[in-house]
Amino acid sequence: MELATGILFALNYYFFGFTNRMVLGLLLISLIIPITVSDIEYKRIPNRLLLFFSPLFLMYRLFFPLNPFYISGIGAAVAFILVLIIILVSKGGMGVGDLKYFTLFGFVFGLYHFLLLFFLSTLFGSIGGLITMKVKRLGKKSRIAFGPYIGLAALTVFFIGEPLIGWYISLF
Repeated sequence: MELATGILFALNYYFFGFTNRMVLGLLLISLIIPITVSDIEYKRIPNRLLLFFSPLFLMYRLFFPLNPFYISGIGAAVAFILVLIIILVSKGGMGVGDLKYFTLFGFVFGLYHFLLLFFLSTLFGSIGGLITMKVKRLGKKSRIAFGPYIGLAALTVFFIGEPLIGWYISLF
């Protein structure tokens, strides 16, 4: 994980240089890596990490708001409602930690990028879950950590979200 963190920090600098976007990348990577480790090891997304980083992301969005500024709030609200519905319908298929993690990313990325993040995390999670179930011979009711896939999707959206959305829109 230390190697992955170093590579991600280097990529962040390579793509964005010393800009405000690089600061967002540093915050994201610094949140995603320990949550990934915790969710893989303990199947938990620690509240302490989310509580520590939430004010930092809030301050970042105050200084560098999305355009228009209320898109962050809409992204967080949609993330919360969407994941809450999934938790209620699936009767625990997702945890409350995933809800809080997604809600934070909804705030950070805004509505449109959150929707891409949600799609990608579901795609990555499905592929990773199928591979894990085959390799470890797990059943359908087995618990699989979803936090790493949410984090991978968040990094994907951060680094190449704009081109992905542009490509998708160009299809129509």
